[in-house]
Amino acid sequence: LYDRHRHTFSENAELLYSAAQAYDESGKSELADQIALQALEIQPFPDDVKTEGEDQANPVTDHQIQEIAYAHHQVASILRKRGRYDWSERENLLVVEYCDIETIVGISARNVLAVTYSEQLRHREAADILQEIADRAKKDRLYQARLIRWHIRQHEIRSLFEFETALALLDEKGTDSENLAEVKSKMQLAYRFN
Repeated sequence: LYDRHRHTFSENAELLYSAAQAYDESGKSELADQIALQALEIQPFPDDVKTEGEDQANPVTDHQIQEIAYAHHQVASILRKRGRYDWSERENLLVVEYCDIETIVGISARNVLAVTYSEQLRHREAADILQEIADRAKKDRLYQARLIRWHIRQHEIRSLFEFETALALLDEKGTDSENLAEVKSKMQLAYRFN
């Protein structure tokens, strides 16, 4: 099907990922990876996004960046449901690269990545991806109000951050008595925020 309708597939990331998955399941993983990369590049972020202050003929707006990010985040969600965590992670990491914690999609991508990392027992990565949001929400009341207005449950993010930090500490430092006290404190915070 992919070979007969390449043009149609080349314009739709979801179709390309479906083709990539079919090739991967039939043992053609190299071709699957090439098609998955092609899918990732369907709706690219503009190259000039990261260079600020330069005069540009057609500057890219924040709204356009967020639309592109939402498209990638939606594809990542579909891939995650299909069990393609590697491709989903790559899509969400692209969103994180271009959208900071001042955007709904940037926060959502970080939260999904943290949950995925947690499920894969990658506790340090889960804690690290949430740290900026947790720190900002802890210190900035205006940011807390914005999260509430966006219907983002900051207490759940903070709970997951504390929980993953505790598990990361256990992985990294073991079960000595000093570390266990810190782990216990983090676990209690996680419980309180949840």
